[in-house]
Amino acid sequence: MSKERALGFEDVVLIPKYSELQTRKDAHTKICVADHVFKLPVCPSNMICTINEELSRFFSENDYFYIMHRFGDTINFVEKANRENWKFISISVGVKENCEKIVNEIKQKNLKVDCVCVDVAHGHHILVKEAIRKIKKNMPETFVIAGNVATREGTQELKDWGADMVKVSVGTGKACITKDKTGFTLPIFTCIQECSQVDIPIMADGGVRCHGDIAKSIVAGSTINMVGSMFSACTDSPAETVLEYAVTDSKSDDCFKMPKIYKKYFGSASFENKKINNLKTENIEGKTVLIESNGKTYQELLLEIEQDLQSSISYSGGYNIEQLARTHYRII
Repeated sequence: MSKERALGFEDVVLIPKYSELQTRKDAHTKICVADHVFKLPVCPSNMICTINEELSRFFSENDYFYIMHRFGDTINFVEKANRENWKFISISVGVKENCEKIVNEIKQKNLKVDCVCVDVAHGHHILVKEAIRKIKKNMPETFVIAGNVATREGTQELKDWGADMVKVSVGTGKACITKDKTGFTLPIFTCIQECSQVDIPIMADGGVRCHGDIAKSIVAGSTINMVGSMFSACTDSPAETVLEYAVTDSKSDDCFKMPKIYKKYFGSASFENKKINNLKTENIEGKTVLIESNGKTYQELLLEIEQDLQSSISYSGGYNIEQLARTHYRII
């Protein structure tokens, strides 16, 4: 049992270095995943309030990484993406009957799928092992992401089972209550550090509250970051829009109410998601939260993230994501 302090993003700061970058626009934020080059080391969470078919098409055609959620007609999604010849087709599957059915049908219909994410809360599990085996047997050319895990041991086993990338983090999402319900979690910076000791690309899932956290995640050892609430807060997100009215001047005779725009954000293990998708409403480990809209579209947010990451790269003294990853940090 380790007695070392476990760190979240808020517990560390990055240390700037001498730079010769003439302009931050020259900093490169691109990454390579599944033999494709993407503009940013960021993707929306694979949840119904952050990604849908329309956004998936936008991400695919504009060279941004994405994973479509598993709550819907996955085969219909894959068939449509194949008909329209998308650049990148990426889906999620569970670990029970839906995984085998989807994988078999994709094989029988000879459909192209670039990436499959085995999407469960506790990824260090025999059912994940079996799911990876089924995918690799029937779709050997497909890039497999599996998770979630929070330990070096779990990461190593998923690699041994055939995963090409491991999704890490337990209990760090904004709408996640796993740590409160079960007692299990690991602060995200330390989680990434431990899991990235295994020689396999890491997808960090959860804990990003600001753009600087993405840079910190890369320094900890992630290849790409799955972000939920930040994307869900966008004006064009699939999350339900909720208006709340606040009195601006209660002392004035002509007081009036101004609307504030919120988005309804919830995770895959929440009661809300299970109810919407006609799943058993048991083992609830997520909650619904109202997050204030950031007033940006996905396209605007992606551009802002790119510019902020370019600044991070400049402060690191580097020119690209790989050099940013070698930045020193201090615990505060």
